[in-house]
Order: sequence, then structure tokens, then C-alpha cells
Amino acid sequence: MRRREALLHIGSWMVTGAAALSAGRARAARAAPLDQPSVRATIDNLFPDLPIDTSDAVAIEGPEITDDGAHVPVRLRLGTQRDTPHRIALVASANPHPLVATLDLGERFSGPLALRIKLARSQSVILLAATGQRLYAATTFLKIVASGCNPGQDETPPTDLGTIRFRHDPPREGMADARLLIRHPMRVEQRDASDIVSRPANHITMINVDIDGNPLLGMACGQSVAADPYLAFRLRTPQAGETLEIGWRDTQGRGGDARFPLGI
Repeated sequence: MRRREALLHIGSWMVTGAAALSAGRARAARAAPLDQPSVRATIDNLFPDLPIDTSDAVAIEGPEITDDGAHVPVRLRLGTQRDTPHRIALVASANPHPLVATLDLGERFSGPLALRIKLARSQSVILLAATGQRLYAATTFLKIVASGCNPGQDETPPTDLGTIRFRHDPPREGMADARLLIRHPMRVEQRDASDIVSRPANHITMINVDIDGNPLLGMACGQSVAADPYLAFRLRTPQAGETLEIGWRDTQGRGGDARFPLGI
């Protein structure tokens, strides 16, 4: 009996210890995400010498938990209509490639911005938004069930790869809700046991959106943008007769573009 009791005691201690270790790792992942080396390096590279501030108008919103980390919807609040940032960056602090995307925003772009990202595991996600000489940061902790950065994805590209879809709703008070989608698998790179790349990444690297030649947004995409990149945002004063042009390029040298009339 003494041996059985001792084993039960050890088993109970191991379960409790494992739970404590897991909880400790979760707390570490949540703690001070802006101080993590990969995040700090991204900030210093993209926004050198800008002091970091916070604002209630800059925030990340997402589901409490997502089953599939390959398609995690997020919504970015980007300040007021009068104070939209000129550049933003989204960082997934625990992904193999933390920088999800950077976006340079034109004067006729307005938030909020919705998109879908990949997460390797539950982690802190950071939004950085530069307005003038100020940099605002917002963080949130997003939980997932299954990793979204697994390389074992379908090798067969979609037959409609590169198809671009866009629409906007009728304007209200000078603003119109707009949505765009580009068909693309957005595959992450695959590495073997020796950490050598066995299959290169296959993803869109750049999305440009212009209105009659004037930049609306330019998005540099990393491997953590979800398949079939999707953006939902607000467009200022679309006018009949204007043309919106969307272009993209990927790591394989492919690309495409499409034009859409506005104001109809």
C-alpha cells in the first residue's frame, strides 16, 4: 500500500507540475510582448526612433479561441477617421516568421481593417500604427486549437489562382465599406530535420491598390497571411468614373492585376 500511495503521490505531483509549467509558459507568452527580441527587432527596423504610445482608438480584436490557426480573423482599429495612420505593421510574436504584414495607407483609406492570419500556436499579436512622428502599439492574446503554420499543405494550386475579387457598398456620409480577395494558397516554407529548406515558401509578397494612379494601400505580405488574402476596409468618397486597380506579386514570380469601376 505504501508503494501504491507513493506512486499515486508522484503521479499527482507530475500532473500538477505539468499544469503549472504549461500555465507558466502561457503567462510568459502573454508577458511584455513588445520586449520580445523578434518584436523589438521588427519595431526598430520599421519604425526607428519613434517612441511607443498607446491609444484607445488603436486596437486588435479577434475571437476568444479559433479551432484552426490557419484562418484566424482579426479586426484592426486604426484610430479616428481624421487620424488614420500612414503605416501599420502586424506581428505574431511566436510565429517562425513573426512579421505578418506591413501596410502603407493612402489618404482615402480608412479603418477598421479586417484580415485573416496564420498562428503557429496561441500567442500575443501586436499592432503597430505610425501617425506622423508617433507610434501606437496594441496587443492581444489569441488562442488557437490547431497550428496554422504546418507545411503539409496541398501541393496542387487552385485552378483560379490569382483571381481578384472586389466590391464596395453604396457610400454613406462619404464612406463606403470595401472588400477584396485574391485567390492564392499562401504556403509556408518546409524544412527538413537538418533545418534545410526542402520546399520554398509560395505566397504573395505584395498587394498594391490604387485609385486612378493614386496609392490607396500597399501591403507587404509575409508567410503568416492566411490563404486567399482578404481585406475589408472603408473607402473615402468613391466617385462614379473612378477606377480602382489591384495588383499582386508572389515568391514564384507570378502576378496579376484587375481594374474595377467605383461609384456604381
